[in-house]
Amino acid sequence: MMAEGMRPSGVEWIGDIPVSWKMGRLRYLASFESGATPSKDISDFWDGEIPWVSSQEVKTDVLTDTSLHISVKAVESCSTRLLPEGTVVMVARSGILQHTLPVALLACPMTVNQDIKALTFNDQVLGKFFLYFVKGNNDNLLKVLLKDKSTVDNISFDYLLSLRVPVPPIEEQERITKYLDTFCKSVEFCIGSIERQIDLLERYRSSVIHEAVTKGLDSNVPMKPSGAEWVHSVPESWRVEPLKYHCSMFKGLPILKTDLVEEGVPVISYGQIHSKDNTGAHLDDSLLRFIPANRVSGSESSKLQRGDVVFADTSEDVEGIGNAALIDTDDVVYAGYHTVTCRSDQTSLSGRYLAYLARTDAWRYQLRNLAMGVKVFSITQAILRKAEVLLPPRDEQERITDFLDDRCSAIDAVINTKRKQLDVLKKRRQSLIYEYVAGKRRVGTKG
Repeated sequence: MMAEGMRPSGVEWIGDIPVSWKMGRLRYLASFESGATPSKDISDFWDGEIPWVSSQEVKTDVLTDTSLHISVKAVESCSTRLLPEGTVVMVARSGILQHTLPVALLACPMTVNQDIKALTFNDQVLGKFFLYFVKGNNDNLLKVLLKDKSTVDNISFDYLLSLRVPVPPIEEQERITKYLDTFCKSVEFCIGSIERQIDLLERYRSSVIHEAVTKGLDSNVPMKPSGAEWVHSVPESWRVEPLKYHCSMFKGLPILKTDLVEEGVPVISYGQIHSKDNTGAHLDDSLLRFIPANRVSGSESSKLQRGDVVFADTSEDVEGIGNAALIDTDDVVYAGYHTVTCRSDQTSLSGRYLAYLARTDAWRYQLRNLAMGVKVFSITQAILRKAEVLLPPRDEQERITDFLDDRCSAIDAVINTKRKQLDVLKKRRQSLIYEYVAGKRRVGTKG
């Protein structure tokens, strides 16, 4: 391909594009639809043959099926429509929009819920080209498309309609998508390998924590039935009692995302508690956000202390129910929005031990059985008070947590190295995708 001149795109973060390319607003390139959630109270609406896409489903480039299916009767009864194969679906409302704009192609006809925007493109744009455009410009698109901050992140439909995107000749779009398919397949293989290694390490860490907090460090100690549904047996010297007898609880500050500032008083809120950077046993500075000093005036009850365990009181999935952060600093930090803090008495129950116990699926089983909600799950102080805790002798709790601090730190160090490798691969993939969808690199007719 002979070198072609470049011209301004008119969009700062896209920069110059090839002379033969056009720029077009999405409102003129695609039709838009949203979906709905059929009533959960009508059993005939569910377990049908039609895939139903929610925000949690948009995790791969191509959707071949979904975990939930609805019936023809459900489609006829609510404002969701059967969308054709090749439709592009984009998550428009979800906490994941804090860092990622999920997008995918439908491999077969499907329906979507109200948190999804579905785009059907005209003959000027390939759906897959737009998918790659989103993947190559994730960070810039989030800055452009997100509404003013609220409790849950939302894409502005008006901003989406007005979005200007590059439109290469359709033949070149085909070449670009074909090349990127091959490139991304090789990168995904490497990413998948590292992710599997991380998964194995995380499973190993979970098993180490479970064994230590439910059985102790001495494998020869006599055991007894626990009397609890969530754990079969415990060492003879341990007790099982409701959490409410061993800690006080309080809610976080009644603040919103709009209260956050660049500098100010540190807070930790539910979004950061759910972050992959939260180990649950150490309060990393990256988890903190900031609010003006006047927002904590008269709110000393939400001020955290060393040993406090701060739970997220909402989660978008079952796995996140029970996520918590341990306060292991004497610095000033406040509990933020959508949190419930457990302050243990430190006499019979160590906050450090509670934090590790809260990381086990066995203990969370109690919360998951009591959590309220369908799409978003909530736990309350009342639910936490009902939860039982294991109570080894206080000195044994210290030995257990010291052991876990050392063992988990070593495992976490390896996991962090693997995650850095992942970040390098993902940034390289995003950078190369951007260069092709913005015309900085070209795919020749034989490329």
